[in-house]
Amino acid sequence: MTNQIRPLLALLLALTLYTTLALANTAQVRFVPELSRSPVSDAYSKQLSPTDNTLTLTTTPEFEPQTQTFQLNGLSTDGTMYEVRVCWPANYPLEFDLSFDPKLNAVKVSYFSDYYSSEEDLNYLPLDAEFQVILNKVVLGALPEDIFGAVILAVVGGGLAWFLGGAVYKIVFDTDVVDKKMR
Repeated sequence: MTNQIRPLLALLLALTLYTTLALANTAQVRFVPELSRSPVSDAYSKQLSPTDNTLTLTTTPEFEPQTQTFQLNGLSTDGTMYEVRVCWPANYPLEFDLSFDPKLNAVKVSYFSDYYSSEEDLNYLPLDAEFQVILNKVVLGALPEDIFGAVILAVVGGGLAWFLGGAVYKIVFDTDVVDKKMR
């Protein structure tokens, strides 16, 4: 029994290490919106809502923090948890910080270039960077709604593989079946 648990623990450890690597290019903030008393402002040119939940932006980051504010519209105030997530490719060395302002019902995204280059030009003129800002409901208090289906599919697929794998193993390696085929 102990020999069967060790590979499972090794797999769990490997998944934990890779999860840390996968989170390297995301930043997030989770919140439960309250009934906003302030009117929706047109001052924010960038808006997110549950129906229009993804914005792709291209910017020229600087070494001093820059901030953009995203107005959140159409959110349910019945205790539903939401998440705003920023995703960016690994080849853009950026640092992000997100904060939710309940009075304005808005998310402030601060970012700056976070690197040093041996090429002097790149130190003074950072390259253009692209990132996505995504708004999602949080399901079961843990998973963003857009990946919930993928998690369910993985669990069902893993369960099927577990049970079907045992049956296939028994058919392929069972000595009684192999002996009958050899005769």
